[in-house]
Amino acid sequence: MNPELHLFIIWEHATYCAQQIIEDLKVKFTIKRVYQIYWNNSNFSKNLSRLYGQSLPPGCEKQIHCGMGPFILVIVQDENPVYAIRSTSKGMCNVNINTFDAKSLYRTWTGGGHRIHGTNTQIECDHDLTLFISCNAKTFLSYFPGNWDGVIHPLYQDLLGTNGWQDIQQLFTVLNWTTEYVVLRNFECLPNQYHLELHGDIDLLVKDAVEVSFITNATKVFLEEYRVHYQINIAGKTVLFDFRYIGDNYYCNDWEMSILRNKELSHKGFFIPNQEDYFFSLIYHAFIHKPTIAQDYIERLIAMANQLNIEHFSYQTLTNNKELKLFLDAYMSKKGYHYSVPNDLSVFFNSAVLGGG
Repeated sequence: MNPELHLFIIWEHATYCAQQIIEDLKVKFTIKRVYQIYWNNSNFSKNLSRLYGQSLPPGCEKQIHCGMGPFILVIVQDENPVYAIRSTSKGMCNVNINTFDAKSLYRTWTGGGHRIHGTNTQIECDHDLTLFISCNAKTFLSYFPGNWDGVIHPLYQDLLGTNGWQDIQQLFTVLNWTTEYVVLRNFECLPNQYHLELHGDIDLLVKDAVEVSFITNATKVFLEEYRVHYQINIAGKTVLFDFRYIGDNYYCNDWEMSILRNKELSHKGFFIPNQEDYFFSLIYHAFIHKPTIAQDYIERLIAMANQLNIEHFSYQTLTNNKELKLFLDAYMSKKGYHYSVPNDLSVFFNSAVLGGG
């Protein structure tokens, strides 16, 4: 396997072992850079929650266990990564056993528990590196091609995005490096315009809505558990998002997975559905999730059909419910997709056109 970048965190209550751990890391890996991180105490629990992707409120056991003071971040390169199945907090997972076993060893050195954090996969490393120092493994190596200079560099900053995002390009870059997502539709005006007058919020399809809410530092607009409407601070302004997710029945599960699997990186720097998924998912949204099809959707779909050379599709198709359902049925049947009632009860479901009312 190719060399991999990974990181270890020595939380405050384990720093008494920092020298011993760093010396052992020198033997097992190539150390690339070491930081001493200082988080703002008032943001500590928020930073911790966003790093681990779960709610860790002030005074929680994790915070007490690890400490709230300065901690050590060690970035290493594993020259010969080896993967195998290990029992982790997420169940049995395929992990880099070099970093996993080193982390386990250091936890025993520091009294047990979780006073040492380490990344198990390249995906985890990209996630953590991005939030800590605003770059993924690839960009890190371009900035710091050499090995550790022996200096522990102080870094006085919270996780990226803790106090909002500079602009939407920064937010999308972070999403690109940390998670799986696509902007479902109405992305033509992005990133220059993101307050959408006709269709309101920005709709994302994500693998894990909870994870994305922590990464983006988003807050829920409504208390109902089924609602996925969030607000994010971008350039000092509130921007609204919907986080649709795999298994929420916004589209059927197979279609949602296909949209994520076949996503494309737009020339503007964010992920969008491929042309086929965009065209047919937009028809489904306009026809099934709305009581009537908006005029701008009609115009866009006709233009897309012409561009994609879609046969037997015209203005007449879009304005005749029976014709449109037959058209959509044929596509969904071919792909093995089905109509699904969204878990989000605030989403309109046009059962009348499906013969249900």
